[in-house]
Amino acid sequence: MGRTLTAILAFICVVFVITLGWYYLQEGSFEGAGARMDATLEDLPEETSEFANEVSDAADEISDELDQDGSPNR
Repeated sequence: MGRTLTAILAFICVVFVITLGWYYLQEGSFEGAGARMDATLEDLPEETSEFANEVSDAADEISDELDQDGSPNR
């Protein structure tokens, strides 16, 4: 369990550093990169919620189509 948690935290840190570096190259400063990172992280919950709602709606549509086809439940 300890190695798994360490691996997850290491992965998150590496992704953060790579993303910050990418934004640094685009913005030209760590101040601009930090501001862009803040804006990205600020929008993340709303975008994730919208995506989850779209997936849920699509799953509901598929379920309704299967019910209308009269397919037997497994």
